[in-house]
Amino acid sequence: DTEHYRFDTHRTIQNKKTMTIDFMNKMLKKYRVPGYALSVVYKNQTIISQGFGTKQYGNASNVVTQDTQFQIGSYTKTFIAMGIAKLVDEGNMTWTDSVKQHLPWFELQDKYAEKYTTIADLLAMNSVFGAYEGDLAWAIGVVPTERELVKNLAYFDTTRPLRPGYAYSNLNFEILGQVIEYKTNMKWSDYLDKTFFKPLGMHHTYSRAFDVPNTNDLSFGHKFCGDKVAGPYSLQTSVEIFLSKENNYIAAGSILSTAADLSKFSKFLLSKGEGIFKSPQSISDMITGRSFDTMMVKYGTMMSFSYNPDGGAFTAGYGFDIVGDVMYGFHYYDKGGDTIAFKTRNGFIPSEDLGVVLLANAEPAGGIPEDLFISDRIRSYILGIFLNIPQSKLQKTYDEAIKAANALGPSNDCNP
Repeated sequence: DTEHYRFDTHRTIQNKKTMTIDFMNKMLKKYRVPGYALSVVYKNQTIISQGFGTKQYGNASNVVTQDTQFQIGSYTKTFIAMGIAKLVDEGNMTWTDSVKQHLPWFELQDKYAEKYTTIADLLAMNSVFGAYEGDLAWAIGVVPTERELVKNLAYFDTTRPLRPGYAYSNLNFEILGQVIEYKTNMKWSDYLDKTFFKPLGMHHTYSRAFDVPNTNDLSFGHKFCGDKVAGPYSLQTSVEIFLSKENNYIAAGSILSTAADLSKFSKFLLSKGEGIFKSPQSISDMITGRSFDTMMVKYGTMMSFSYNPDGGAFTAGYGFDIVGDVMYGFHYYDKGGDTIAFKTRNGFIPSEDLGVVLLANAEPAGGIPEDLFISDRIRSYILGIFLNIPQSKLQKTYDEAIKAANALGPSNDCNP
């Protein structure tokens, strides 16, 4: 925690920027991720918004820029939660309203859960749906649309009781996407575009790959294992990395964005909705811990989190994976995202008005366990630079994260 070391208060903003860029270039050389885009927002200023490396493995001239589009995966869920928060801000619903109240055709086999599951239960990953249940249904195209997917939950055999505790379920956010559509009479993608993307000037952010008009700005996706790289895969033509059979809208994870656009969103988030929300309360509610994220107790050290079991906790917010005093002793929240060939990690320290978003155009596929958490370690290290954490402490935290990850077990074979 923060009591055990002195802060390095001599770092200027320029020092921090230089340290961060040097560290990114070092990481680019160390691992086989072809390209990154990084956003750092600090004290309401965009300090860094730039690309590192290449969009396309093997093509060094096709460089990543601040306007290169990456899939952001489940960071999409934060935008869906923000859409719900706007409806709460306007007085059109409350967090504790039942889902059924705002989506009358919502049905479950468990009639008690159908009646009493709330909007908040879905947002905090505290529903009857178990971890990753139902993902295969949309991945292989069993149902053609999100609406059909949610309608078919009437036939889905849930095994968990009402409000049983945290479990990461994409289905929760598929339902919330339909709640937005029912309440606004718009596609959730159009609602987000009208409510957030356009007003915030996020002109390179789209809700599915096929909506991107200029494909030159799209990053390719990749898989890597050790020193081997598979790809490049096109987001519009390579079926190997399609999120669903039709590569369509997925409220749980189909948005694409850029470092420049996500810098704008970070400022908006840290300002608690300034300019769009009437009150900061709805975003305060989103970043309040709601359900205990027990999974993080095991993996936290590998992601460079500091967790004190004596009174500390990893909790989940509304549309956020982690809320807690877990980043060098500072209060913190984040929402990660993983697709087949892209990884997103971010972290926000509200007391310091600090937000870091890191986009990567590759996902690990086998190899050593530490490769699973590259972006997590980078994110935490960069936050530490801006929090004036001494270099020795940054390095120690980074090294401990690698050690904890590799203790998970031996390397996995790289598939050809």
